[in-house]
Amino acid sequence: MDQQSDNQFVDEGASALASDAASIVSKAAVEMRPRLLRYVNQLLRDFELAQDVVQDALMQLHRQNPLPPENKISAWLYKVCRNRAIDVRRKENRMNAIQPHEINGQPDRIPDPMSLVLKAETIHRIDRLVESLSESQQEVLRLRFQGELSYQEIADVTGLTASNVGVTLHKAILKIRERLVNLGEL
Repeated sequence: MDQQSDNQFVDEGASALASDAASIVSKAAVEMRPRLLRYVNQLLRDFELAQDVVQDALMQLHRQNPLPPENKISAWLYKVCRNRAIDVRRKENRMNAIQPHEINGQPDRIPDPMSLVLKAETIHRIDRLVESLSESQQEVLRLRFQGELSYQEIADVTGLTASNVGVTLHKAILKIRERLVNLGEL
């Protein structure tokens, strides 16, 4: 091969890699954005700030060279969002509640008012129970059930070990169960 052919081959390979990276980032943005928004909003209690944090994390992923392995992108995004949310919370030092429909979008149809009341009461009760846990337990619980992350991914995000994540999650669930029993709701 001559020099020109070598350069063309390298350029074509780099172009294909850039296209693959853009595809991976685009796929991650579409699949992960709603879950990241819910997670960050739980940390910040401010939907607009949560949107900014998630957008920053996705832009950081786009600029990341090389990209994290595809099976680690989810944990990487959660970790970046978590760290950025902590920075924002320190800077802003505010905790404002938002309405659930701001996260989930508007419903397609208008549900029965009684079911809305019951759902809101249940969500409020669960939120109160979760908020009564330690910050570590709250975070692990949210990452597991809202973020749908594995124990190892949660460990990567929080800096805990996977076994410690399991213990923390188990203790949090036991505390919630105990409180539900004490309230006569279980």
